[in-house]
Amino acid sequence: MGLQYIDGKGFRQVRAVTTTDVSIKVPKRDYAWDRRINDGGRLLPLSPDEQKALVNALKQCGNRDYELMHYVALLTGARIQTVLTLRWGDFAAPPSQINQWPFKLPCGPGTGIDTKGDVANVYLSVQRELYEWLHIYAISDRVRSKREKSKLQQDPMNYLFLSNRGSSHYESKDDRYALRDATELRKRSSSAGHNLRSFITDYVIPEIRKSIPDFHYQFHDLRATFGINWIDAVVESQDTRERYLWAREQLRKLMWHKAAVTTDRYIEYRRHMEHLEKAEAHWNQNLLDLIRSA
Repeated sequence: MGLQYIDGKGFRQVRAVTTTDVSIKVPKRDYAWDRRINDGGRLLPLSPDEQKALVNALKQCGNRDYELMHYVALLTGARIQTVLTLRWGDFAAPPSQINQWPFKLPCGPGTGIDTKGDVANVYLSVQRELYEWLHIYAISDRVRSKREKSKLQQDPMNYLFLSNRGSSHYESKDDRYALRDATELRKRSSSAGHNLRSFITDYVIPEIRKSIPDFHYQFHDLRATFGINWIDAVVESQDTRERYLWAREQLRKLMWHKAAVTTDRYIEYRRHMEHLEKAEAHWNQNLLDLIRSA
């Protein structure tokens, strides 16, 4: 079987292919005017007005579970698999018993909390107010009753976020591959954040579009929003190189970046946007003026 195509010189060619049930992958091309940040995906930080609209929409929707999931991502930069595999036992202690703030929560293999690419020996930095919200949520009668419906019930290793039926929103790798018995591997019992994504599509986005008609976001955009918020708060245009390097290293640790070049994309984002907007405003302007006047 052959696949016809036109080569770079304009000649028709036929490439021999083997038919399978796997679709042909077409390489993605970068878009010159892209405003997103490449951080394990193309992430678009929300503007301050969009963040305000998002928080208002979450409150209007009135679902505390999904509201807190959003706040964890916005205030820590955690990805969806980390947010949805948090364990309730990590938030069982009253804030008064926590010795240091921000709360340092171990994540990665062996902790029960997933990280992208199984990144190990990393910590989620949880501010006191966010911890208090999660603590109140975790010990509430409503959430306790959810745990009673699940297999682990009140075990501290049970998930913080459970569905109304007591099932997980995202089963961690540690749990997925744990032995159900001596011979059988546990199968995945829940979709990877499907309920959260459906809530965003069906409720949050329509609510925000009442004030921002073309608005759209994905949950991972909250991670990028955290990064830009952090940079805006600690980096000034007149900062010294020493201050720049400090901010770069701190954000790299907070966001678990393996390569500092990824962190640089956050630090340079505002400057990139400024150059982009200037380029868009003046791109081909002289030629356009010439065409109009001819």
